[in-house]
Amino acid sequence: MTGDYLVIAVADGLSSSSRSDLGATVAVGSAVTAAVEMLRTVSRPDPQWVPKLFSMVAQRIREEAAARGLSGSDVCTVLIVAILPTRLPENEPQPGWVGWLGDVSLWELREGRWRQAAGNRKQDESGMASNSLDAVLPHDPGAALGARFQLEPGDVLTFVTDGVGDGLAGLPEFNDLLARQWAGPPPIADFINHIGYDAEQFTDDRTAVTVWAGTTRSEARSRWPR
Repeated sequence: MTGDYLVIAVADGLSSSSRSDLGATVAVGSAVTAAVEMLRTVSRPDPQWVPKLFSMVAQRIREEAAARGLSGSDVCTVLIVAILPTRLPENEPQPGWVGWLGDVSLWELREGRWRQAAGNRKQDESGMASNSLDAVLPHDPGAALGARFQLEPGDVLTFVTDGVGDGLAGLPEFNDLLARQWAGPPPIADFINHIGYDAEQFTDDRTAVTVWAGTTRSEARSRWPR
């Protein structure tokens, strides 16, 4: 049914690829298109979609690159895609779906703190964050992962590139700030300022798509002190 789902896609091009901006743009557009088409044939999203959806996205990236005289290595990107229900009856959790490849990530606000729920973790055994990636699009769509989760009224989710995700993981004061300021929808200018935080060694691309599920701004704000 039209309007039953919200489809979100966030991509981040690799700095080592000369036209990674093109790869990321095509990845987002083709991922949303593919997800919408798949939803036309079933009643709800399925984790089994991951291989098909990411293969479709990889193929579209290759086609666009070839049309411009580029190789797949020129347009490398990582991607996270989510399908969220738009109708959340009170006290009735609804299933959401997320698929990802690379270090773009999903974070959930839980008990006043952001906790990573999906996306490749970048810390090695020593606790240091690594910028290396084992898989990227369009080369490795088979490495994509997926999961189903329960979305409840009042949940707050944010889908981010590593410039924001690394800060949430490695800077407790930044995590605390966004837990307070994003408990409910802030003014858009404040939202932009928040992801433009100043911190050395956290200068990667910063993109965030945040969802406040089934609550008004005043209801969400009442949960956490500012």
